[in-house]
Amino acid sequence: MSYYKIDQLAPTVYRFHDPFSVNFFLVVGTDKALLLDAGYGVVPVLPEIREITDKPLELVASHGHVDHANGLFEFDAFWMHEADMEVLGKHTTVEWRRNLALEAIGKGIEIDPEVHANKPCPKINFLTEGQIFDLGDVTCEVVAMPGHTAGSVGILVKEERILLACDAASHMIWLWMEESAPVKEYAQMLKRVYELEFDYFYTGHTDWKNEKKEFEKLIRVAEAANFAESEEYNEYDAANAEAYVYAEGDTAVVFSKRTIGA
Repeated sequence: MSYYKIDQLAPTVYRFHDPFSVNFFLVVGTDKALLLDAGYGVVPVLPEIREITDKPLELVASHGHVDHANGLFEFDAFWMHEADMEVLGKHTTVEWRRNLALEAIGKGIEIDPEVHANKPCPKINFLTEGQIFDLGDVTCEVVAMPGHTAGSVGILVKEERILLACDAASHMIWLWMEESAPVKEYAQMLKRVYELEFDYFYTGHTDWKNEKKEFEKLIRVAEAANFAESEEYNEYDAANAEAYVYAEGDTAVVFSKRTIGA
């Protein structure tokens, strides 16, 4: 049985679900394939990819957080936005990676924590906005989506009219971290991306297919977010950052006083 749950979202697009609760994506063309993120990386994903395609792989990190980028340490090189170099460094220290391996052992996964912790960092190539990955019969365009982190990107699979947004656009967006952009800048980014040609988008922590019109809700809530109508948010490490959440229905923005301008 596969460690990863794999769903085919479109003729050329696959979603991998890491049981540590994060999604990443594979786009397969006639000449190449592109892997966007690789989860936590406590179980190698390459054997699973090779069950789908034997094409040469381009590897892209949507941003530098450990749950998206750590699995890319399985490979020799990957692409990432330069603005996320600092956060990648913080999230993939030897200590972070050792603790992640120990947590995996606690869940019954066989992994050597020292080997995992001390894997060398792959070569990192820097992405540019609008960069194109030509996979043969399918084209992937890099979309700059700063907000969650300064270097967050999405991938627009042009022929499928699908945007792979990962954590850059979601119904529960985290903008409370040091690496997060102000809420106003996030809203402006959403407006810009909404003008692109796509019909659906997928995120890094939900399984459903989002219609493009959902961007209208994300934009509305981001523009309406304010400190006076928010509540304290104490999930994960947010309590130490004095984070707050503004919500309307199923859509919320989690921010700090810095990112809301309070």
